[in-house]
Amino acid sequence: MRKLLVATSVIGIAVVGTGLAGAAGSRIVEEETFSITENTTFVVFDTKAADLGDMDPGDEVIYRSQLLDPTDGTKVGLDRVNCTINKPPMMICTAALALTGRGTISAQFAADVTSPEGFLMAITGGTGEFENVRGSITADTSDQVATLTFHLLP
Repeated sequence: MRKLLVATSVIGIAVVGTGLAGAAGSRIVEEETFSITENTTFVVFDTKAADLGDMDPGDEVIYRSQLLDPTDGTKVGLDRVNCTINKPPMMICTAALALTGRGTISAQFAADVTSPEGFLMAITGGTGEFENVRGSITADTSDQVATLTFHLLP
């Protein structure tokens, strides 16, 4: 009887664990790729008053953007990004991108501030439709208007 109780408990835990794992999945049900553009405002905080304008370790680059539909320019969301200069010209950044009516995507990335090509962000999570989402965001900054291409995985 005791062996049956232990076996039943193990099976019960396995069934509950499987149910919880399924519940933790993303609300994105299939792979999704889309692009948006951004209209950005930058703020730079220089930590060393003696050499204002130089990029030094610890300096902060903070920017916010309106996210726009590339076809008609309507606002589809906004983002907030905080970066810290690590070893110039590299900065380490965290981003929160809010897409109206869908939720927020969080991401992290390293970027070279002198690179005109852009950078790749790793999606670290999200809220709403983007809860537990995975994937990446490619930022193409080679044009005057930055384009963000989201590649979302369930």
